[in-house]
Amino acid sequence: MHTAVLPSPVALVKALIARQRSPSPSRPSEDGVFDLRWARGGRALRKYGTGVPNRADPHIIWLRIGTYGIYR
Repeated sequence: MHTAVLPSPVALVKALIARQRSPSPSRPSEDGVFDLRWARGGRALRKYGTGVPNRADPHIIWLRIGTYGIYR
C-alpha cells in the first residue's frame, strides 16, 4: 500500500505570504489557472474568482493541492 506524504500546510501558508510580497507572479499553466510551488514536492493549482463584496483581497479558488500528481 502506498501512502502519499503531503508537504506541510504551514509551508503552503508561508509560500502564499511570500508570494504576495514577491514582484514576480506565478505563471499560468492554462488560461486563468496558476500554479504555486511551496516545497520540494508541494504544488497547488488556483484561479481567481469574482471579488467578494467589502473585501480588498483577491478571491482565490483552490482547484488542487498536493504533490506532482495534481498535474495529471
